[in-house]
Amino acid sequence: MKEENIKPWLIRMRQGEEEAFQEVYQATRTYAYNLIYFLAPHKQEVDDMLSEVYVELIRSIDRYDVEQPFIPWFNGLIVRQVRNWNRRIWRNTAGIGKRREQTGNRRNGPRLFRSACKREAPSLSTKPHDRHRKAGCRKRLESMDCRPQ
Repeated sequence: MKEENIKPWLIRMRQGEEEAFQEVYQATRTYAYNLIYFLAPHKQEVDDMLSEVYVELIRSIDRYDVEQPFIPWFNGLIVRQVRNWNRRIWRNTAGIGKRREQTGNRRNGPRLFRSACKREAPSLSTKPHDRHRKAGCRKRLESMDCRPQ
């Protein structure tokens, strides 16, 4: 990934060209994947985090100053997204632990977690993005060893 090769594509990407995004993605995906893999505590969630990074790249490309180096800016974006992901996981698991303490019943954990997942993805239809959210909820359940019964 050479910065001088990416800069023209970044400028075109700011103008809304889809082809430019594809080129930036192709040039940066291996670098981003490796960095996320290094930073992620749960390696099975790296692909989901990578998607979040590129969604945030699209959202924040207008704030990128093309006179500044891209790689440090992109590194910051990746680190922030991994932190946000970890914070979201921590909040979900901390909230479940707190609810268990309040109810005094361990069996409520999976049910409460499923209801939290439904709030996160209210309509779990057959659309691909909804299936990914449902799979993410399942992964979180499995990582907490609170399987639904």
